[in-house]
Amino acid sequence: MDEQREREDPVIAVSCQGWLHVVSARFRRRWHPRRFRPWSIFGKHLVQTADVSFAMGAIRILKPGRVYELAHTLVDREFSFRPDHRRDNALLHEECPAQALAADNDLLPEPSLLNIIGYAFARAAQLAPIQIHSVELNVNHLHVTFSVTRTQLVWVPSFLRIAFSLIATAINRRLEREGHLFAGKARITEVGDDDSAQQKVLYGMTNAVKDGMTESTKRSPLFNTYRIQALGQPQKYWAIDWTAFGVAGGSGRKTHTPKNYLRWCELVIHPLPGMEAMTDLQRRTFFRKRVQELEAFQAQEIKDAGRRFMTVDELFALDPRGRPKERRRKTPKPRVHASSAELRKAIIEENREIEKAHRKASIAYLAGEPDVVFPEGTYKPPIIRPVWSG
Repeated sequence: MDEQREREDPVIAVSCQGWLHVVSARFRRRWHPRRFRPWSIFGKHLVQTADVSFAMGAIRILKPGRVYELAHTLVDREFSFRPDHRRDNALLHEECPAQALAADNDLLPEPSLLNIIGYAFARAAQLAPIQIHSVELNVNHLHVTFSVTRTQLVWVPSFLRIAFSLIATAINRRLEREGHLFAGKARITEVGDDDSAQQKVLYGMTNAVKDGMTESTKRSPLFNTYRIQALGQPQKYWAIDWTAFGVAGGSGRKTHTPKNYLRWCELVIHPLPGMEAMTDLQRRTFFRKRVQELEAFQAQEIKDAGRRFMTVDELFALDPRGRPKERRRKTPKPRVHASSAELRKAIIEENREIEKAHRKASIAYLAGEPDVVFPEGTYKPPIIRPVWSG
């Protein structure tokens, strides 16, 4: 009877003010997250707490029409994003024959890093449509800006999962490595106004110049969206649909090759909300001039500091498993990017009210009310279920 009563006794973990409240009809205990272990025993209840840190962290708030900046760093800041493409064809790996994409041969093409990144974001936007405003890479991290409409809010987690999964799978296979490619969760920050959104796009676009990786964004061998946004050149990327190849018979069928299932995707970059009224020519002119100004400023700063830009050959020669010699300087994550202190405070206060409503809804949801309404642009917390050892 005691065992049956304990199995029917619900164990509910509720996150509130940095403490985890484990509520049960038979007991109630209060634990601080730093004292938590992946598995914790409460009485005879074995509670899996693997997702507790997510439930107790800062919630993710996404607002329709608002621009967000995403920054993601590689594990140990390794140089896994260093360029590896052919100089005469940026979509092919440097060791792949130049004619591998031609339809009149059976050569199996090998994608370059540029193609891997471009296809990952293009394909993710097809399967989970959101509005991408920029995708910019350095050798060990990336910057992305995006926004969503009200109907696209549900697609953001799927978009991030698809894009980063495609990138991690391809790079791990290329470098014969295992484990995580990206360090932790992506850092997503709200951008409060149009001027700040333009600044974030330009910062990501010229980030490699700021770090001395390349002297020119236009001629940079690293992935960026400058050619789309400043030059108006559409960018298409390819991949082989191995699922379709396998369904059609795979290698056991002699009448087809993997190249018959080569698919192309175009990376579509949407104009920022504050630049939608501008013509394509005006937007291209804006990015060209602003990038030139930033490059001149950053070049002077590098010269004054006694540094120099890396050459293209030095960039290609980087060890993909190498890492910076200097220690990383950790900086606090900004709550919001805004061009004025007043706007920043107003957005923080607005988000604080959303967090209060989300906390109230989360407590009700975890207490057994599945139909509770959450604030728009927020997500339900994970349900921690008891796991029985016997």
